[in-house]
Amino acid sequence: MQSHAKTQSLSSDTLPFEIHVGDLSHLWDETGRSSTPHHLVVTPTDLHQRNLEEQLRKHQWPHSNFKFRRIGELAGDITGEQSPVSTALDRVDRLALIREVIAEAESPVYEHLAAALGDPLKKHIERLERTRSELELVTGFHPIRMEEFASLLGDQRDPSTVETLDLLAGVSHLHRDLQRRLSSSGESLPSQAVSKTSLLCRGLRILQASESAWTDVYESIETLSVTGTSMLTAPIADLCRLISQTTDVDVHVYLRAASGPQIRRHLGGAHDIEHPGSQEVFEWR
Repeated sequence: MQSHAKTQSLSSDTLPFEIHVGDLSHLWDETGRSSTPHHLVVTPTDLHQRNLEEQLRKHQWPHSNFKFRRIGELAGDITGEQSPVSTALDRVDRLALIREVIAEAESPVYEHLAAALGDPLKKHIERLERTRSELELVTGFHPIRMEEFASLLGDQRDPSTVETLDLLAGVSHLHRDLQRRLSSSGESLPSQAVSKTSLLCRGLRILQASESAWTDVYESIETLSVTGTSMLTAPIADLCRLISQTTDVDVHVYLRAASGPQIRRHLGGAHDIEHPGSQEVFEWR
């Protein structure tokens, strides 16, 4: 069908997928009737999905070609095919589990974490979870990304650098301890992931291990669109790269007008990493 608006897209030799900043016209070009959806649209929130669906209804564009999923749902679709893990803890349950871990923590890494966030640590659980979540989004707790993050901090004798390194080491250990607690007794695999980001990382590992993992779940999908992102997290960027490079799926990322140019510049300077989806702990002391 004809374009509904002028497309602003950005491509680069270093990126295997296409980026669109502040414009959805390419997405609307994909509207059409189909007995089976061929276009997977990933949205950050239910509200964003409803907004897209409202635009389709407003313009009376057919939308049976689209299949909508949240990023956590997509991750669960992939992991659920090959493991018992298809869901992630919600924030309330995660906070409760953090309290359990902190109550029994004996490692010195938690003492350093308390010095950075507040002692006793049990009185700063929400701040601790916020820090864990933010650093997971930025690094995915991937060993290479954590090392690169640490290398940008400067002189390790600087007190602010020491504090940030202790935060990274502490929350990466916390994340591992949370995952261990989720494991059933005597089993190596947990029944839930710590977070939706962690669930996506598990999905990335499955996609690398099995050539058919994507098509087993999304056999008819020809296009993947990641929409409405104000922050393209490291694991989502890895997903876009991996699907672009290992399948025939055409991948598009739609960024918001305000934050899109900066994200695009960051992606242009980024590089592929080995074993995307790996989650480990950071050590520096």
